[in-house]
Amino acid sequence: MSGWTLKTLKKYFDAALTAKDKRDQQRFESGEKRLDAMNEFRAALSDAQKTFVTWPVVMAMILAACTITGTIVAVLTFFMRK
Repeated sequence: MSGWTLKTLKKYFDAALTAKDKRDQQRFESGEKRLDAMNEFRAALSDAQKTFVTWPVVMAMILAACTITGTIVAVLTFFMRK
């Protein structure tokens, strides 16, 4: 520890703390950017999901088409098989 004085130790620790603060700030900003990207992705998925057709709607459309064409038994048999 030769050559160290109170003044040089203070400078060393001040520089080390400043560098740590800078690294912590960069990590925080990086995390924020990642969270923003994740939120944008979630919003895009949510928007896309709103355009998906639901199973009850599909079944209603199939039943309507079957009623019109008279093929309800064949279609129901197809969907009910195991």
